[in-house]
Amino acid sequence: MASSDQTSRKYLVLKPEEASLLDLFHILFSGEIESRKFVKCLKVKEKFLERRGIIFFSVVVQKVLQFTAKPMSWFGSKFELWLNLVSSNNNFGVLLLNLVQCKMIMPDRESATFLSVVGYLDKRVELDRSIKPGDGRYYGALSAMASKIAYENKAFIKTIVEDHWKMELLGAYDFWNGYQQKSTTQAFMFHDKNVDPDMIVVAFRGTEIFDAGCMVY
Repeated sequence: MASSDQTSRKYLVLKPEEASLLDLFHILFSGEIESRKFVKCLKVKEKFLERRGIIFFSVVVQKVLQFTAKPMSWFGSKFELWLNLVSSNNNFGVLLLNLVQCKMIMPDRESATFLSVVGYLDKRVELDRSIKPGDGRYYGALSAMASKIAYENKAFIKTIVEDHWKMELLGAYDFWNGYQQKSTTQAFMFHDKNVDPDMIVVAFRGTEIFDAGCMVY
């Protein structure tokens, strides 16, 4: 969390991951907060005293998110796999029958049929046929749909862009996230030749539902 004025001569930077339980009490009851390890500030002591309740709440929420990040990620992965397991076997009844007969079909996370939790919440993939290129609503509708499928794997994105939208996929990428120190930022690019002039669209995936670690940043 950071606060600064327009000239950046005053700032307050907090690192919740370095804050201890004692530090949390210092936020509420001590005016000497700048001496704590998890704080870096310059000329904002008055501002801090005025807003210590908000800062305390913010740090506590971020500590909770950090604590629950791994369990939430594990649960999200298993829940997503379960949804695809049921779908791969047509329905829950068929899944049980296939399990008894040792014919259960396991989903492939890299296949074009594997869906994220977001994909199951909203299974639309087709563009609104009532909105034609040149319509003022076209760009917004295309951007919204591209943002939705950005949550899916590369095979799924390729199928939708090329086979359903009849556009050219230029690439799907995993970008380095400096905060998390791993490649957790996904985006894809595609070429839309249906508009004049034609255009290249870049769509980034937002925060995944069960990614509490990303929410902290």
